[in-house]
Amino acid sequence: MDDIWNDAVKKAIEEKGLTVKELAEKLDKSEAEVEKLISKEGRATIEELYELSDVLELDINELFHLSTEDIQILLTDELQARVNGIARTIPEAKRPYFLRALLYLAQCFREL
Repeated sequence: MDDIWNDAVKKAIEEKGLTVKELAEKLDKSEAEVEKLISKEGRATIEELYELSDVLELDINELFHLSTEDIQILLTDELQARVNGIARTIPEAKRPYFLRALLYLAQCFREL
């Protein structure tokens, strides 16, 4: 996870008074998976980021500087799976740029 995201997640966990065990239960993951997910060395899929942000009530779009319109883009399950597969291959520090570019392209296609 990048530093901004990692700091926001750790702060939200602390503010909610959650333990790793409680967070793991809410995410339906093992404690080891959650420890890895919230560590600075952890790699999270887009899906996992959204799940974590939902549980912790974080605005993922604000953290990645995405506009409100961007979050209204709906992807099909197949396309979402492909995007997630591509995102996993992109270094963590570059993923926000990938997401912004993807959302920009989606917006361009909506305007056609």
